[in-house]
Amino acid sequence: MSVGGGSIECTFDEVPEVDLIDVMGEASRDESTAISQRLAAVGELYARRAVEWAERNLWCADALDAVAAEVSAAQNISHAGAPTMSTMR
Repeated sequence: MSVGGGSIECTFDEVPEVDLIDVMGEASRDESTAISQRLAAVGELYARRAVEWAERNLWCADALDAVAAEVSAAQNISHAGAPTMSTMR
């Protein structure tokens, strides 16, 4: 179900209660899909970076640090929060 634009106060004015439940369910599924896509992308990026960084075993940083920097920039979160948000390990 698609709801038209407008202010939040009148977005659902003409929508029956039963349809509001459908809207919530659809929005929840969309959100879950978006989260799984984001985490899959983080996992793929980590897998690729791990291969690239395999030869750099004596460096101070590792693939997790490199991916955390990229993830934090893309998701506008702290560098420290990136590994825990994306569960890359």
